Amino acid sequence: MTLLVNDLYDNIIRVNASDFNSLRVITGYSSESFIRKVTDDFSKLKIELYVGMALQGICRKDHEFYKAETEKGRVRVHYVVGKPVIHQKVLEFRNEGNDRCGYIGSANFSVGGFLEQREVMVMADNSLDSLFRYAEENSVLCTDKVVDEVIPFVERENGESGGIPDETESRGERRSSGEDTNGPEKRDVDGEYSSDAGNTAEEDGCYIVNPIPRDVQPLLNSENYIDVPAFRNGKKTFTFDGKSSKLMIGGVRDYSYVMIPHSSFQVKVNGRLVDADTDVKFGQAVRLYGLDIESVASEMLKLGEGTAFNAVSAGDVSFRFVAVREGLYLLVLVREGGDLIF
Repeated sequence: MTLLVNDLYDNIIRVNASDFNSLRVITGYSSESFIRKVTDDFSKLKIELYVGMALQGICRKDHEFYKAETEKGRVRVHYVVGKPVIHQKVLEFRNEGNDRCGYIGSANFSVGGFLEQREVMVMADNSLDSLFRYAEENSVLCTDKVVDEVIPFVERENGESGGIPDETESRGERRSSGEDTNGPEKRDVDGEYSSDAGNTAEEDGCYIVNPIPRDVQPLLNSENYIDVPAFRNGKKTFTFDGKSSKLMIGGVRDYSYVMIPHSSFQVKVNGRLVDADTDVKFGQAVRLYGLDIESVASEMLKLGEGTAFNAVSAGDVSFRFVAVREGLYLLVLVREGGDLIF
């Protein structure tokens, strides 16, 4: 068995696309940007795509693209609607007859999976027909009328970084080419540049603003948020490994409508702006880079020095993520009853 871990796009797709006339794919996530790349690079290759995690949400922009391509007949996109959902990554190049070449592994059919992240794929020795048969039996074509009733759609302007959640926007790519990389831009919570020089200061590579920015209150009245309990059955829902905190959001009702699985973004918390993503635990956890969420929560709750942050000292408290705009969330604490803590 040969492991493929480097240059997957070249070593799998480019190597096979010229020798086969069709490709069928099972993937957790994909996006318009990657489908466009493959179809532009290999104009004669027909693609049958099954999106296994579609029930977590599809970008409306991606969906419109998929429908248009499906109607043209060049690409056919199916959304898996049966349960359990499918998180498999399977590719099979085919010609007429029994001329086939298949691969299985960890790479989603996405820019992240085949061009950016370190993934692993292996050539399949066995028939993959049963996998595709199951996917077909548990999916609907993206042009089917039932799609609007069963698939949640997300309005995202940047089709490359989300929609069918994709990994294409790495944490280091959010800066524009003209941005000063020596330090972060100073912005208010709504993303606009601040003209109030006294409102910001540098600390640990992040910027600090007043504890309650002037535009926060309207955001907190928004319904576009999720509340993540800090404790479940007395146990913490988060961890800190010295480099990043992970907070489990799986199980939070409708979390994927607000916080797209397998996406990258930034979070404003207690005056700090940190990079974050949901590319862990199958998209069911949020990872906050360079942030000890327990220490920050203790500070926000004003727990005394030496007082542990636990279900007894903190009480029934949740982390509230409020969607500010595309790629930015505000994180505050909320007690049972709705009292907000900054």
